Amino acid sequence: NHVQDCRADAENLKRCYIPLEWLNTAGIDLIDVFDPANLTNYGPGYTPIRDDYTHGDDELPSTSAKPLDQEKLSGCLNLMLNEAETLLQKAQGLPHLLRDRGLTAQSAAILHLAQRLLTLLRHDDPWNYRVSLRMIDWIGSAWVGLRMWIAHR
Repeated sequence: NHVQDCRADAENLKRCYIPLEWLNTAGIDLIDVFDPANLTNYGPGYTPIRDDYTHGDDELPSTSAKPLDQEKLSGCLNLMLNEAETLLQKAQGLPHLLRDRGLTAQSAAILHLAQRLLTLLRHDDPWNYRVSLRMIDWIGSAWVGLRMWIAHR
């Protein structure tokens, strides 16, 4: 969900989910993420957040965003998706460890939805387009949960 909401939350809430280290390595500053269209006019004396760690003490950072390099940003988003995929792989066996039948079914359904969303996010462009699950994804997840509920002993 963090990758899915990355742009909207950066622009609207000024919240960035991409680790700063990854942004810095890609040459992207927070201000570039928060204002990707470079629409904000900053008042005199205001210094926006920059995190490229290259500014000396006597050098003030620019007060406007640089255009976002879509390829570099996609690389950061793919790193996030890689991490999410690793965690989802580790979590696959967890529903089988639960004793409660309903929680087992719910956990299996949620994992199925997360895997489906990961696939869609990898295929589409989550920065420029809202990537959403479809009704068939929800039905498939419910089916996975129902099978787990029936198979649970």
